[in-house]
Amino acid sequence: MRNDALVAVASLATVVLLFNACTDSTAEPETALPSNFLWGTANSPWQAEGRNVPGGGSIASNWSLWEDMGNVPGPTNLIGCGFYDNYAADIALAAADGQNALRMGVEWARIEPQRGVFDMAVLDHYAAVIDEAKSHDMQVFLTLYHWVVPPWVADPQSGLDAFDIPMNTVLHDDFELFVRQVAIHLGSRIDYWVTFNEPFSVVSAGYLAGLHPPGKIADIDGATRYLINVLFMHARARSALIQEDTTDSDGDGFATRIGIAKSANPFDPKNPTNVHDIAGADRIDYIFNQLVPNALVHGFLDVDLDTLTTNNTTIPPEGHYPQLEGTLDYMGLNYYGPVRILGEVLPGLTIGPPLFGVPLLDVAEYDPSLPHNGLGREINADGLRRTLDIYEPYALPIYILENGTDTSDHPQRARYLVEHIEVLRDAYLDGLDIRGYFQWSLTDNFEWTEGYTSQFGLYAIDPLNPSGNRTATNGVAAYRDIILHSGTLPPTLRDLHLGVPYQSSGGASTR
Repeated sequence: MRNDALVAVASLATVVLLFNACTDSTAEPETALPSNFLWGTANSPWQAEGRNVPGGGSIASNWSLWEDMGNVPGPTNLIGCGFYDNYAADIALAAADGQNALRMGVEWARIEPQRGVFDMAVLDHYAAVIDEAKSHDMQVFLTLYHWVVPPWVADPQSGLDAFDIPMNTVLHDDFELFVRQVAIHLGSRIDYWVTFNEPFSVVSAGYLAGLHPPGKIADIDGATRYLINVLFMHARARSALIQEDTTDSDGDGFATRIGIAKSANPFDPKNPTNVHDIAGADRIDYIFNQLVPNALVHGFLDVDLDTLTTNNTTIPPEGHYPQLEGTLDYMGLNYYGPVRILGEVLPGLTIGPPLFGVPLLDVAEYDPSLPHNGLGREINADGLRRTLDIYEPYALPIYILENGTDTSDHPQRARYLVEHIEVLRDAYLDGLDIRGYFQWSLTDNFEWTEGYTSQFGLYAIDPLNPSGNRTATNGVAAYRDIILHSGTLPPTLRDLHLGVPYQSSGGASTR
């Protein structure tokens, strides 16, 4: 009887424990993202800080000179969104919304205004920003290059462009020295590094379209020289970071996690039955999505962009480079929407090698009825899944380091967030190793040549007072609820945030 009673009591206790586990409201549902998933927002120094120097003056950079040449319509980017002075308030705002990560950058032009001369006060400032984020238990991803460089590296007024010199080892040395200084000063505080942000955006806007510095048009050779230099600079930066940052700041067993923030999206032919559009889409997809990871994961370098690595007459010769291989610890992806490719401009008028096509970024060029943002870029959440599938074979952890929508129609921001994060969650549940998501951006910023006319922020700012009030869009509540529920919203909340249709398409979904 005594033993039977003990067995009965034990069985009852087991039933009670199982019941409590099943009904515990704090237990994660099976469809949720893990509790250590990173949720954050991202910014860049130029866009968030502007060009002003505390106490007076202006930093000199390729972008400040580009502004001075009259290439940025509207007001000059003096303070971005005021993040340089008001970072503590903005970080507190993000933390209050449940964010546990921040992607930010350091400005090379601020830190090293003259070759070999480093401004330690600026490095101390960035240390304070990181410390503020860490005080809110945020994981910091630090970007080393986000398009802005000192004039002694690139000056659009004089035409100096160190990136446009084949295998410019002097530039590689300069970047390595800059990275070492940053790592020595900041490395003990962080483990996650982003060496380069979107090199292909510089290629397309700076060397092909002439919209960004250095302002060149259809310069395929210059674009290729830029890209090859960036690959080797990344490898040199990785070596410097590993040597100088030996502190595991978060206790996960790794002192450094090094990656890039790569613009990424699928490419489709404008006309799916046109062989030239198809050929252009295939080639640009290869160059845009595969060329860089083929080099930095597998070590194979394609200089002439022909999908082969056998040309030994290029500079440098094509082939396998051990110093490039295995230099990514994670894949950082920036996704904003799919792109259509035009390969046949007019009947019989086609685009030749190496691209075989041109990208169409505005839906007005192929289907204006599609959901789109304020820049005309197509909103398509399913394109995010297709992008993830492109990069999954490289077998690296994936972080979405940028994703967001530019629109003055703020109500559609919540729907955008829900649709894209549902795609992300479903991909994770299908087995993809996705570890974090960063919305672009916490607040409106100064968006390069669009200035304050483009609004990506979860919080809106007043362009006449960029450091002033932050006004919540409906994206704030949506992102807060998504984070609170680990990426899986209850039906009532899901319906609430999906309730506002895309004004740009009469309410159509992107899934």
